[in-house]
Amino acid sequence: MTKDNTLMTNAKQVLSDKERQAYFEQQQARLDEWTAELEKLKAKASYQSASAKQAVLEKIDQQLDTLQEARSFVHSKLLNVQEASSDQWNQLVEESDHLLSQLSEKVKGFMDDINGSPTDGAANQQQDQA
Repeated sequence: MTKDNTLMTNAKQVLSDKERQAYFEQQQARLDEWTAELEKLKAKASYQSASAKQAVLEKIDQQLDTLQEARSFVHSKLLNVQEASSDQWNQLVEESDHLLSQLSEKVKGFMDDINGSPTDGAANQQQDQA
């Protein structure tokens, strides 16, 4: 390998390292965003009536545990992507993207479910009276 080829290979590796870091940071930001959204839901639940609040908080806590486990697993996969060899990079990125997509759907479904819950007992009382 000539000196020029060595420099080009090293330049590609530096670029690859930058791309890996950018990918990792982007996906980590997604994970952090979902965590923040879940915490907002937990705060929102605190404004509900006592009975609705308790039920929603229990549901949120259960889902948060499940989502935190999934988030930790995805985070570990992202760490693998960050340190993967060039040969492993594409496969691990595909796996991580798939896991992130699944986690995203879980978070969105959970948020839709919680946001669809009545914000207080008044909605339930109105339905009962109808």
